[in-house]
Amino acid sequence: MKNQNKKMPILLGIVLCLCIAAGAGYLLRNAYLLKKDNRQLDEQFTKELEESQKTIDQLKEQKAELETDIQKVEEERNHVSIEESQQTREPSEPTPIPLRAGILDCQPGEILPAETLYLDNPGIYFTASPIPEGEEICLRIMDLLPGDADSVPFGNLRYLKMPYYQQNGEIHVGEMVVTSALSQTVLDTFLDLFQKKQSFPSMELKDNLWIEETDLAHITETYLSSE
Repeated sequence: MKNQNKKMPILLGIVLCLCIAAGAGYLLRNAYLLKKDNRQLDEQFTKELEESQKTIDQLKEQKAELETDIQKVEEERNHVSIEESQQTREPSEPTPIPLRAGILDCQPGEILPAETLYLDNPGIYFTASPIPEGEEICLRIMDLLPGDADSVPFGNLRYLKMPYYQQNGEIHVGEMVVTSALSQTVLDTFLDLFQKKQSFPSMELKDNLWIEETDLAHITETYLSSE
């Protein structure tokens, strides 16, 4: 009995030592595992940090490229604005003047700018028109005739309108009254003179009342001798 009592403290000491050893082993194991986990966490954190840095570097590159593109767009826009401004300041092309289809609506003596005429086909401007009694041209003829104008054969007359060159080189509207039988011949003759740029001092109605039968030679001689 006494021997059992002596062994009891020894057993308790052994048990206590075993418990302490087991606890120490547990703590050491946990410490090892914790250290291992910390090392893995450090590696993962380092890896994630490196990936984040790569992402940041890529974003910086994209930002730099975007800024370069924006700068190019601004330069092109400024260049276009400068060109548009220069074009605005440059004189624009003059608006083409419409060509005349005829001169019936023009007043006698009116200047006809050459650029408004079909000079390659001037015959369209040489016209002959009947003289109805009571019309303005009829009254003008009666005012210019001496004595009794009631005997004027208006039905046998034609009012001619045509362009002609004055001595200063300008083209004016001319007028003439001739008999109907002579009208086309007179037009053809003065068209030929116009194409040759033959100039005359004037071609007004007060000087061109050929209401009696006459010949073309008399009319053209009168004009050519008036220079």
